[in-house]
Amino acid sequence: MGGSTAEPGIQLLPIFRRSRDDIVEDWARQISFVAQFDVHAEKPWIVFVTGIRQVQVWNYEDGTRVASFQVPFCSVAYSAKFAAQKDWILVEAEDSILVLEVHSWVSKPKVGRIKELRSRGSHVCDMAVHPTLPYLLTGFDHEYVELWNWDYEWTRITFTGHSAKVCMVAFHPRDVRLFASASDDGIIKIWDIGKATETEGSDVQTIRGCSGLCAMQFCSKEEHPLLITGLVKGQVRVWNYRTGLCVAKLEQHSTTVRAAFFHPELPFIFTASVDGEVKVSSESDYKVVTTFSSGLKNICSMAPCRNSDMVVIGGERSFLVLELAIQLNENEGGRELQGQRTRSIHVHGEGQDQTKQAVQESASLSPKKSTENLETNFDSPPPNVNSEKRSDPWAAAAAAAAAAECKKQEISRSDRIELLKAKTSSMMTKRAAIMERSEKFKRKIEELECRLGQEVKHLDELRTEHEKKERFQIEKIQQLKAHTSNMVAQRATLLERSEKFKRKIEELERRLEQEVHSQHMPPNLSPQPDHEEQEGRAEGDTVREVDTESATLAQCSENSPKLGIAGTTEQSKEEAGGDEGEITERDSTPAGGDVASTGQTHPFRKYSVEELMAATDYFADKYKFAECDPYGCFYKGKLDDHTPIIVKKLRGNGVMTNRPPQLKPEVIDRLRSFQHPHLVKLVGVCYEAHCLVYEGMANESVKDWISCGTSSPTKGCLPWYTRLRIMSEVARALNFLHCNRTVGGASIIHRAITLENILVDDNFVAKIGAVDDALLVPRLAGGGQPQEMRLFVGINSQYTAPEHLRSGVVDEKTDIYALGITLLEMLTGKFWNALGIVEGAVENAEAFKDVLDPNGGQWDVELAQEVARLGLRCASLERDNRPKMTTGECQILAVLEGVARKADILSAQQANASTGTRDQHTSVAKRARVDVQST
Repeated sequence: MGGSTAEPGIQLLPIFRRSRDDIVEDWARQISFVAQFDVHAEKPWIVFVTGIRQVQVWNYEDGTRVASFQVPFCSVAYSAKFAAQKDWILVEAEDSILVLEVHSWVSKPKVGRIKELRSRGSHVCDMAVHPTLPYLLTGFDHEYVELWNWDYEWTRITFTGHSAKVCMVAFHPRDVRLFASASDDGIIKIWDIGKATETEGSDVQTIRGCSGLCAMQFCSKEEHPLLITGLVKGQVRVWNYRTGLCVAKLEQHSTTVRAAFFHPELPFIFTASVDGEVKVSSESDYKVVTTFSSGLKNICSMAPCRNSDMVVIGGERSFLVLELAIQLNENEGGRELQGQRTRSIHVHGEGQDQTKQAVQESASLSPKKSTENLETNFDSPPPNVNSEKRSDPWAAAAAAAAAAECKKQEISRSDRIELLKAKTSSMMTKRAAIMERSEKFKRKIEELECRLGQEVKHLDELRTEHEKKERFQIEKIQQLKAHTSNMVAQRATLLERSEKFKRKIEELERRLEQEVHSQHMPPNLSPQPDHEEQEGRAEGDTVREVDTESATLAQCSENSPKLGIAGTTEQSKEEAGGDEGEITERDSTPAGGDVASTGQTHPFRKYSVEELMAATDYFADKYKFAECDPYGCFYKGKLDDHTPIIVKKLRGNGVMTNRPPQLKPEVIDRLRSFQHPHLVKLVGVCYEAHCLVYEGMANESVKDWISCGTSSPTKGCLPWYTRLRIMSEVARALNFLHCNRTVGGASIIHRAITLENILVDDNFVAKIGAVDDALLVPRLAGGGQPQEMRLFVGINSQYTAPEHLRSGVVDEKTDIYALGITLLEMLTGKFWNALGIVEGAVENAEAFKDVLDPNGGQWDVELAQEVARLGLRCASLERDNRPKMTTGECQILAVLEGVARKADILSAQQANASTGTRDQHTSVAKRARVDVQST
């Protein structure tokens, strides 16, 4: 275990040694580690880290292991230190310091992480824990030192001043304000915590000339302001840290000095080198008094054990506990006293007062009495020993012990004073911090009060503004009520005028019937039809006026509920002397002599999914028709009472979204308001299945009849005069839509005028379908169209205006373009390139006659040319050249109604010439039905 060579009086004796076999388990004995330990400030414990991240705590008095655990939260651990105030262990990891709390000191304790300290991702070089205050001193891989206060949420103060990386830090054991730091360039700086600010500190002394520093420690005796350092070349230096001067240079070791300290109780200096050699020197003259060879390899740490005369040395894979003993030599022979660590040198524990008194009494006794007292405690010497000579050294030792105890008490009082000063300073610092926080809170309260005042002022302004708006709203409501009252009166007037127009239309129909039956017209037109044409034109003007006023009525009906005045509609019904059903019946009567549909009136209601599935045989493909609509499929169906219906099942178009458009109640109400004899009537809705229910159309679409029953061989073909009448009916319906307005004030645009969307009932009265697209498809600002609708036009591209293809524009002009193409297709019977066919032949009568659909019968070429020229103008590539419905040059509605009237007269003449009897004359609509079926 090693040996000791010493002068008489002092000797180091080994107590016990713990090596690798005692410290680690069998499986880890090949792992190398160095026992770099720390001593507990209150308990007889040391702590160190083995090479497998295992922290071990040992009792240095009895040599037993107190606790052992693996370090969590890190992969590498180098050293550990006690924080005795908190029962914490601080572990030095690769780039951080882990603060661990030990919940119970057992063999395998539970450990929890309190904090992990980092400094810009740098490696940890050294750390030190203050013996009494809540301070942690760290030296990371930087040119500064950081002081952490764990009582104040780990706030830290940075001490800057080094020009090289800090490698070592140490607190003063007595003066609680002082600490030292050393850098790689051999500079040591002494710092005063009391002179530091909240974030930064400054040094009070600088010591130079410590190149190759390996150990650094303060002297704990206040009368000696000393600092000891161990260097690489076996040198030891003692410095006065107040003056910064070197007091002594000791050349004692041949290898690097890894540990050096002043003993806290005895006047000795202990040093240890890496080769295992330990030297004890006198504090007074710095001469070596004893040398001990520990036998340890690579010594890295050495420290005194609390307030005892024991010293612990840590080396490679082992640590050693030594005891300091006094050796007394006599003239003739020697007697060695050892193991009296508490009785002869240090007084502590429960018998402190009694031992102190005994020591003082020993110092005051005469040599003879002193010898007698000592002989009662120790073995009697041999008879030939001179008691006078034997008592002198013990009396001197007793006196020295008494003086040391008095000095210790003085030092303890000084420590308490310094501790109180430090606590007072800490409390003052806390008080200043509290005062500062109080000022901040005060300013914050004033700021909040100011903001509260501003908010109150803002709320007052908002309240005033709200009251103004409320008064304005009240005035606006009163104005709207007055405006609604005027609208109700206007509606009553319009209803009255509508009734007059109805009677006038009936009179005109009667007169027209009489003229047809009473006269046998020659084949050529006579002046009399001119007179009838003038009357018909006047009749057409009347019909247009009725349509315009009907649109106005529909707009009024729509606006009434939006004004928030429920009951106005009922009031207007009572004032008009009828209910809504009467108005609907009157509006559904065809104008201009057309025969109304004989189908029964369908009251609007909500349908269930089961009803619609039963009516369409679960939406069977055989009942599907008109599949060109981008937002739904049409199905023919019959209800349980055999009422025919058309069901439009909405869908996503599959281009931009697969979700069908939403059916909102306001949209349904708007669709219900479209009451016109040439619009397919909405009779129901199914919100659950996203379905719209329309009245059934017995003869389906015009396209099927023009194609002469391609899809249904039992169908015939439409005669030419019926086609011309259908053109005028379509124009009336389209004009009705354009006269209506959306919520934003724009015209209702149909968007899909095609032969497939023009349906005919059992009397071959034309009605436009797919009106819902005008409201279900959102309209963009500036008349633009959604991308999904622009991508869908490929199926009906011939009806699409060029400006829509270019920029997505949708307005009245685009509907007129589609109407023009529809007119040309009805003339030619061609569903593709009708524009090009007619354009090349319209000015040549013979050539034009060849392009007319022969399935239409004997066309009147002049009337057909008039319609063809109108269709070409409507389908003009220049939108400004297209005519308008009821205004400007070449009014579309006027032209088509005039052509329809002439066609009715000519068809009647042809019928008279072919039959020769007046009994077969019927109304124009009935005869048209017979001609279509016979054809």
